[in-house]
Amino acid sequence: LRMAVADANSERLQAALERAVDGAEASIRQHKTWGGLHRLRLAHPLGRLPWLRRKLPAVELPLGGSNETVMKTRAPFTRRQHSSGFGANARFLADLSDRDETFAILLTGQDGWPGSETMFDMVGPWRKNLAVRLPMSRSAIEANFPTVTSFARADD
Repeated sequence: LRMAVADANSERLQAALERAVDGAEASIRQHKTWGGLHRLRLAHPLGRLPWLRRKLPAVELPLGGSNETVMKTRAPFTRRQHSSGFGANARFLADLSDRDETFAILLTGQDGWPGSETMFDMVGPWRKNLAVRLPMSRSAIEANFPTVTSFARADD
């Protein structure tokens, strides 16, 4: 395919592009945006079981990215609305010159408990490209996280 494109003259490329746009026109009209066509469905893995599907919460939202973008998401070759099978689900940024300027976010947060109220608590910040600051120095940790939760071992 690359050779066919590389060897094609501008008239052939223009004709191929026009055919592709004409073929996609109905889908573009129906879905309006890439996110209207390309969807993200977040659900607990147990939600795949038919008898649990309706009992567990799920979130569906428009999704960016594709097979060939930095925000990688699986996009099948289809004009129908579809859910992505995988994608960029975590973001991490570290300023190597300042150990207190480290940021991260997981798409759905860390709670995998079925039906938990916090199961999707990070979806909003993830969609807005926000992240949680994770300072690494003791003084910054104490300044940013004043609440300490201690866990005792069962045999103590």
